[in-house]
Amino acid sequence: PPAPSSSAAATTAPLPPPPRASPPPPSVCLITQASSHTSLCCTDVSPLADGLVCGRADGALQFCRFSQSAATQSRFAASGVDLESRCRVVPGHSGPVYSVALSRNLQHVLSGSQDGSVRLWSWHQAAVLATYHNHGYPVWHVCLASHQSHFLSCCHDGGLRLFDTQRLSPLRLMAGHLADVTAATFHASDAYALSASQDGTLRLWDTSASSCVRLLLGHSGPVTAAAVTPAAAVAASGSEDQTVRLWDLGSGRATATLPHGEPVSSVAFSSDGRLLASVGTRQLRVWNWEAAVGRDGGAEPVLCCDSPVPLIGASFLRDSSVCLGVGVGEVA
Repeated sequence: PPAPSSSAAATTAPLPPPPRASPPPPSVCLITQASSHTSLCCTDVSPLADGLVCGRADGALQFCRFSQSAATQSRFAASGVDLESRCRVVPGHSGPVYSVALSRNLQHVLSGSQDGSVRLWSWHQAAVLATYHNHGYPVWHVCLASHQSHFLSCCHDGGLRLFDTQRLSPLRLMAGHLADVTAATFHASDAYALSASQDGTLRLWDTSASSCVRLLLGHSGPVTAAAVTPAAAVAASGSEDQTVRLWDLGSGRATATLPHGEPVSSVAFSSDGRLLASVGTRQLRVWNWEAAVGRDGGAEPVLCCDSPVPLIGASFLRDSSVCLGVGVGEVA
């Protein structure tokens, strides 16, 4: 056959790229602190599933260590594995502990409390290394930077504080929220921080200048949780308005609203950034958030789990294959 003319070749439209395959839904593992129904306030789980740390209402921290194989046997359909015997309770704060955070290198733990202080702990020794005051009000949330040397504290006074672990006084105070700062997380570069507040907004901060560079508006209730993808282009927030919102951090615009069905207390991205978990009182939802963008109000989770006990958090293993939920109370 004759070769096509140059003009015909020039007008041939390029083929669209193939759609990106949806990630497979992860398995779900529920870890239940069966003896801590009235005392457990918060938790953070090792991404290796070999331990967790819990903050308690009596001011103590509970350090639990176990094998990954033991933890992943605790599924909804299984009878469960007793992890309580591997836990150690260590007194620390003089008021309830509202937030704990494990460092990425699994060397340190941060805790924030109603007593207005933040404490740095050794994960392996379960011992206090330093105490940071300068708050004067309850600390609702703490977050460590990826390089482990800086951390954020969220306070009742509406301030977000940046600390160096080697200094007892804050490096920066970022003020702008009109109510309590309930949650915060570092941008992947650690040069920015995203904060959530009871005033219904989120703010993106340049931590070196203590200046707000984005104001994210859209929730109709207090914002209780925030997370940023590893690629740092997208953020997720959870609210008492029973929704999860996705945000383009470059423009500050909301790109999707995910209906959770309960007030949301926690959100977390998988390590590859393709999945998003949201946690309510008794509901755990896993979303393919990329498929939800552009389908506002019509997105469906790829995985729905109704917990037999109240939930206080969720996270993913490093390979994104398992979503770990942590609950309190006796399983019915």
